Amino acid sequence: MADGESRSPELVWSGETGARSCARATRYVIEDLFAGARRSVLVAGYSFDHASELFAPLRRRAEGLLALGEACPSVRVILDCSRIQAQPGDGPEDLARRAAEGFRRMCWPDGPLRPRLQYYRPSTERSPQGLAPYSMHAKCIIVDGEKALVGSANFSTRGRDNRSLEVGALIGDHPFVQSLLAAWEDVRDQLVDVAPVGDR
Repeated sequence: MADGESRSPELVWSGETGARSCARATRYVIEDLFAGARRSVLVAGYSFDHASELFAPLRRRAEGLLALGEACPSVRVILDCSRIQAQPGDGPEDLARRAAEGFRRMCWPDGPLRPRLQYYRPSTERSPQGLAPYSMHAKCIIVDGEKALVGSANFSTRGRDNRSLEVGALIGDHPFVQSLLAAWEDVRDQLVDVAPVGDR
């Protein structure tokens, strides 16, 4: 599809649907996006929980490209830290490190593809009562600057099977996808790198 050409969004759904629905299941849309990635993948999520299976197509894609002598797509994952329990003396880096360790443990085993992990800095702030006044609640995937999945589903078992009702849209409209990338670029000063996957 040529740059600037529009495409209607596709309905994406987690949970039971009726005969009149033309929605595609969230997990299959994500798997197809990951399996077809060529250059870049951006993933932003509020919750990552036992999603190793969901990310497996992306890891297999990287292994397949490497076997052909081609470069892996660059992968950037943006994490929220607002639900990480702060301990006395913790700084933002400590909370981010625990969020990253949880992502690695539950979502990303060691392998040739090492995503760049970032955290949303305001989500590490804590009030005197230990509460997090800010969170990064966005949930989206952007692949190759061409397709974007935006919706309510977390990267979790509940978010991709029939235990939660979740709705999203798969969008291939070039101006929209570029606008979404630009929005993330606008908050780049609030996104901080954590140690790469595999650096333990």
